Amino acid sequence: MMKNSMRTLLVAVLSLGLLALPTAASADDDRKTRTGKCSGPATYRMTVRELDDDKLRIRFFVNTSSKNKTWKVRAHRNGNLVAKGTPTTNRYGNFTFVRTVRGDDDDFIRVRAVSPTGQVCARGFRIDG
Repeated sequence: MMKNSMRTLLVAVLSLGLLALPTAASADDDRKTRTGKCSGPATYRMTVRELDDDKLRIRFFVNTSSKNKTWKVRAHRNGNLVAKGTPTTNRYGNFTFVRTVRGDDDDFIRVRAVSPTGQVCARGFRIDG
């Protein structure tokens, strides 16, 4: 009798997600995201994630109202240029700049995007810090 009630209680707790079971560490533990406003009406979201083998994935998303405009984007690690590109905004006025670079979670990553009209979106941070 006691076993059935304990089993019922365990099933209820698990189905409600109230019992956290141990899981392996995920890549989300080595990720940091920051959002903000640019110098004009645009906004940005920057995510840096540590991957295997001392690599970092940089993702810089910009949301603006300007369609089909080419931005200049540069990414630096500890002050050194590690990636650059010229993404063009889509029909919604958005673009995403994604690069994988060598690095570690204590490196300072900075991304700067400049629109054709001079609007600037810039952010920098460390994952571990």
